Amino acid sequence: MFGKLMKAEWRASRRVVGILCLAVLIAALVLGLVGCGLFMAETRSWNVHGTVEMIVALLCVAAIMVIAVAWAASIFYALWRFYRSRFTEEGYLTFTLPVNGHQLMLSSILASILEILAVLLATAVACVLGLGISALGIPWNEAPADFWPRLWEQLGELWQEFVPYGGAVAEAALAAFLTSLSRLIMLMLAVTIGGMAAKKHPILMAILVYYGISLVWTIIEVTVLVGNGALNRTLSVMGTMDILSAVTIVGGYFIMYFLTTRKLNLN
Repeated sequence: MFGKLMKAEWRASRRVVGILCLAVLIAALVLGLVGCGLFMAETRSWNVHGTVEMIVALLCVAAIMVIAVAWAASIFYALWRFYRSRFTEEGYLTFTLPVNGHQLMLSSILASILEILAVLLATAVACVLGLGISALGIPWNEAPADFWPRLWEQLGELWQEFVPYGGAVAEAALAAFLTSLSRLIMLMLAVTIGGMAAKKHPILMAILVYYGISLVWTIIEVTVLVGNGALNRTLSVMGTMDILSAVTIVGGYFIMYFLTTRKLNLN
């Protein structure tokens, strides 16, 4: 049944997520074409008019804004889908499904994560696409014969320098993941409280609740970090942040589960 829940979530969101991903790819295509044109103008000594430069600059700014807005919109849409499926008329249908509260909650969280990751993945692909198209404007046929061997040699040396720091990079990646997930849980918790506490202005209430939760979390974070430092740094700063993020994730999940299964009233 959990798989069916995930399929239903995907069917409900795939059109919007697809539009956001397409917007990101189109923006990257524009940036790539602009980059390609600039490389060609530089290598071929084209006399570019000032008006053209202004149009190119505006296109670049617009494309970058599209990518930034698409990423932010993916988060907003995930939260809106969570609110709509729990605290509107759609909630009546959601809570009549023959599944338990944990499956409902986990499906919403996982679907939100996948929706955001889809846009982030499209952004990564867009970066590669933009760079690849830009590189088409470089006169590779004029490169020295030993260019590619030297490039691969330098990349190999760079990788060898990177390997000793692999553990630190993995730790930083884990910290970034836990921090991002904890923020998402905090946002969903704020939406849950806002949707339950205010029937007329749930969005405004959710915003106020989120800032309140963030303030409390920051106070706890500073207190724990200062206390940890006073105890001769029994844990690293990053390790302490990971523990706080994990506690936030677990605590926020069970608070949402309790509120939506015990306190929610859709009447």
